[in-house]
Amino acid sequence: MTTRQLLFALWISLFALGSTAATAQEEEGFSLELFVGFDSFNSAFDNRDDITYGLRAGHFVSPRWGFEAAISEVDSEADIFFLDLSARFSLLHNGRHRLFLLGGAGVFRFEFDELSRGFTTEDLTLHVGLVYTYDLSERFYLRPQFLNRWINTDFGFDEFQEELSLGIGLRF
Repeated sequence: MTTRQLLFALWISLFALGSTAATAQEEEGFSLELFVGFDSFNSAFDNRDDITYGLRAGHFVSPRWGFEAAISEVDSEADIFFLDLSARFSLLHNGRHRLFLLGGAGVFRFEFDELSRGFTTEDLTLHVGLVYTYDLSERFYLRPQFLNRWINTDFGFDEFQEELSLGIGLRF
């Protein structure tokens, strides 16, 4: 079984397990978030922890299913950007608490300019994550998130990145 087949099977399994666990109704609607967190690479480019920050926008189109887009930058010596498009599936909605799975594809952009010898690359990413939200009020919420990304290089999905972030969001 190839890595892609394994990731696809894992993704389908997580959604299948989650479909039996979601019992409450998730509110439909749009959301906008600012977030900051820690980023850890297992990469030929970078093998240390850095601060990451960004913006997310999302929409639940049904009580269980939604989508979102996120753009983030990693604060490091190189310019590192991620653009992610994700599907999200609600596992649990219990009063102020929500838990959902997140997964999709995106783009990784790496720019490095050392002594005027620039190096830039853009690669495809796959990601999966676990998200918890806690409602501060009817419209505002906190969102801790753990996200794993696999970065496709010329040699396959061999670069790995983890992100742990905390966001504050607004539903409207």
